[in-house]
Amino acid sequence: KAERSKRVEIRAQSKSASGQAKKHTDELLAKEEEYKLLNAELEAKTADLVRQAEQLMREQSEVLSKPLSNVLLTDTEEEETSR
Repeated sequence: KAERSKRVEIRAQSKSASGQAKKHTDELLAKEEEYKLLNAELEAKTADLVRQAEQLMREQSEVLSKPLSNVLLTDTEEEETSR
């Protein structure tokens, strides 16, 4: 009878450990999914920032490639039209 009691106790411990392991695995999978979503959002924001930086560099390059006299004239004209 004591032998049988020990077997039942061992099975209960085994099921308990198995349940805890499954719970831990489920928690890890949930965290992994959360991290994947956060990573996708971060990648999208990064791609947008890269596009913006490239656009600014193109615009800056266009401005710098113009002769200084044209840039000054354009700025003066813009100031006059905004008044």
